[in-house]
Amino acid sequence: MQINFLIRKDQFYGYDASLHLSEETKEASSVVARGMYTGTLCTWLMSIPTLCLILLCIQDFDGIITAEYSSLWAEYCIQIVGPKGAVAILVFCWLDSLLCAAVCFMSAQRITYAISRDGVLPGSKYFSKLSKQRMPVNAAILVVILTLAICCAVIGSTVAFSAITAAATIATNMSYLIPIAAKRFLGQKTFKRAKWNLGRFSAPLDIISILYIMFLFVVLILPQEFPVTSVSGLILIHLGSN
Repeated sequence: MQINFLIRKDQFYGYDASLHLSEETKEASSVVARGMYTGTLCTWLMSIPTLCLILLCIQDFDGIITAEYSSLWAEYCIQIVGPKGAVAILVFCWLDSLLCAAVCFMSAQRITYAISRDGVLPGSKYFSKLSKQRMPVNAAILVVILTLAICCAVIGSTVAFSAITAAATIATNMSYLIPIAAKRFLGQKTFKRAKWNLGRFSAPLDIISILYIMFLFVVLILPQEFPVTSVSGLILIHLGSN
């Protein structure tokens, strides 16, 4: 039996959104940190019951796994609410994904401009320029071009899509790991705490976060299908060679 492992990082994603706007936030030292904590807590409280409800409502697991639809979620919805209800849910999911993509684009545009302004990105002088309306248009164009290039690369290839999404998830998690590990092991004496911080819970939570991200790193480079074949194992080979 074919087993698909679906790791949805977006169930626990978005809690760093307030950090992207920290430069435009008043009293960021307390407000941004509190926003990240509140966002993480709310995401956890809402995601866990949602995932449990989805798992408990599965009626035919084998039917979902062997479904002919490109999305296993479509077969799941058909089992629960029928074809018409499934279409309605999938439309809402599509709209939700569209709005999430817009938010991700704006976030990527903002980060691209910020690192270009600091001279980190190649061509920073060009990408850090603002339009007459003081908008980072050049940074937005770069994000659009890279997005289209990635989307075109996965057309007609589920292996390429799985490899890119897995690599992107790994890179995202590693971007969290680096500052946490640097603060805990390299900058304990020089790190300046925010006004609103975790206090004595900071050290143990840092260690837990580091171990969890390292665990995710191992999980995400594993093949997504079993048994491992020349096709399903291709993802692991590509990621391992990099």
